[in-house]
Amino acid sequence: MHPEEQTVLGVLDISVSLEDVDNITAKSKLDMLVFALISIITIAIIIWFLVKNLIQKPVRHLVEATNYVAIGNLNYRIDSKRKDELGQLANSFDNMTKKLSEMRLQLFQSDKMASLGRLAAGVAHEINNPLTGVLTYSSFLLKRAKDNPEMREDLEVIVRETKRSREIVKGLLDFSRQSTPKNNKIDVNEITDNTLTIVSNQIKINHIELKKDYYKNLPLILGDANQIQQVILNLVVNSIDAMQNIQGKRILIIKTNKIKLPAYGIATITQATCKKGHNLMDEHHKIDGRPSIKLKAKSAKNEGFIHLDPVYGNHTHHYGIQFEQNEIIKPFCPHCGVSLVNENDKGPGCNAPTYTIYIPNQGELKGCTKFGCNWQKWDYVDMSGDRDFVEIIISDNGTGISKENLDRIFDPFFTTKGQKGTGLGLSVIWGIIDNHKGKISVESTLGKGTTFTIHLPKEH
Repeated sequence: MHPEEQTVLGVLDISVSLEDVDNITAKSKLDMLVFALISIITIAIIIWFLVKNLIQKPVRHLVEATNYVAIGNLNYRIDSKRKDELGQLANSFDNMTKKLSEMRLQLFQSDKMASLGRLAAGVAHEINNPLTGVLTYSSFLLKRAKDNPEMREDLEVIVRETKRSREIVKGLLDFSRQSTPKNNKIDVNEITDNTLTIVSNQIKINHIELKKDYYKNLPLILGDANQIQQVILNLVVNSIDAMQNIQGKRILIIKTNKIKLPAYGIATITQATCKKGHNLMDEHHKIDGRPSIKLKAKSAKNEGFIHLDPVYGNHTHHYGIQFEQNEIIKPFCPHCGVSLVNENDKGPGCNAPTYTIYIPNQGELKGCTKFGCNWQKWDYVDMSGDRDFVEIIISDNGTGISKENLDRIFDPFFTTKGQKGTGLGLSVIWGIIDNHKGKISVESTLGKGTTFTIHLPKEH
């Protein structure tokens, strides 16, 4: 251990304890083990979070959507913004349910029309034939009862009521058919003149002054000439009837015009659902003759039902509870209770939360939840821009319609004529105008007269 030339004077032994080193080594091993466990758990949590959000949650949404479709709700949408395979699967699912919904509506409509056709044929066979027999024999007996005033009076009642029943059946058949228009390019001015020729004698007999104001070079519309003539004829006859009992000058005014109208204030909502697909349309509560959109809503003090005007941009809403000005309304579905409010989406004017109503196959209708704010947005119809319309105005200075009856005049079998009317004429008119993608509105003041305004889209 040392060179030979060095002399060893002595030996010194030194003992060193390695316990601390062993403790440090053991502690280091424990620290490494704990760190490894923490790292593994952290990585596992990260992987779990990624799998849950990137795979599990989208798959769960797909399973939920499949369950909704399985119970018949074809309006449910996933609306995925992802661009990966699961996003493509979600978009494909939405496209599939949309096409299934369209096919179901077509099948439902076809089945409905077939059923109504069978109903009409059955009514014609089962009721019209007996009515014809009753009318024939009662008319024959009436002619033979000249010398029997009491029997003649009874027979006149039978004849009159049989004729009225026949008109009810005819009106019912017209209402139930709702036939698709045989569209051709037609001139409204020409059709109006032809219609006035039919009723010219009635106009003269009732001493009515007819004022015509036609727009020259009126654009053609695409429609069924016979159906449009039926609309004008029914409205003119109604005006003549309304002026029969008034004193003084009787005036019937018919105007045509060419106007441009935005979808705002024209487009009518006929279908509306919550995001779970529950129907929000209320056929029993109508606004201006149209089924309203029924929602449940909460105010600061109570809750109840509200009915929204189905015309986009119109705000003749009916409120079942009281709200204070600028109060935030919280609407939700009356069937399942799901909220319709979007807290993160603010209206452009008052910065209040918006509500969303889903229009099947036509996007979404958004509105402001602040009471008194009339902002609404429906991108689907706004994208079409302003459109050319032909306007028909039929106005009279007759007896008018009371305010409480004005909302019901388009209801089937509702009439203000008593025994003289069937209550189906305006229902048929409504169906015809709706089938022509137009709009009909009415303004009336009791004792002053009534004005019907029709807008039909220009032929493209």
